[in-house]
Parts: sequence; structure tokens; C-alpha cells
Amino acid sequence: MDEVIKATNELKEYLLSLNEVQEYLRLKKAYEEDPSLKELKKLIVRAKNENRMDDYKILKAKFDEHPLVNNYLSSKEEVKNILKEVSEILN
Repeated sequence: MDEVIKATNELKEYLLSLNEVQEYLRLKKAYEEDPSLKELKKLIVRAKNENRMDDYKILKAKFDEHPLVNNYLSSKEEVKNILKEVSEILN
């Protein structure tokens, strides 16, 4: 069992050392902490809750087109594919 834990920790360290994973983590932090995106999310939720669908669509499009959102989602997809590949190898 110790060998499995050791191998798992080594895999984790390897994955965290990958440029793609490091970039994803950097973008994730920026995405989660960006004040303009936080405000936009609040406005989107408020518009939806108040059933202002035209405003909601405009705000949602603005959010979806934000460069940080696009970069974050693209990076997330890259890491997802790496993890999928690891999962397929392990299975």
C-alpha cells in the first residue's frame, strides 16, 4: 500500500510541475479573484433573478467574451485532457 501512496504522490508532483497545470492554476486564481468578473457575476445573477432576460443575455455574453474567462476555460480544458489521459492509462 505504501508503494501506491508513493506513486500517487509522485504523480501529483509530476502533474503540478507541468507548465499546463501551473498556467491553469495561475489563471484559476486570477479568474476567481478578478474584481470585474466578480461584479459581472453578481450582475448576471441579479438580472436572471429579476427576470431581465435581455440584460442577462448581454451581461452573460460580456462575461463569456472576457479574455481571462476564455484563457481560463481553455487552460482548464487542456488540464482536463491531461487528467483524462492519465485516467485512461491507470484504467
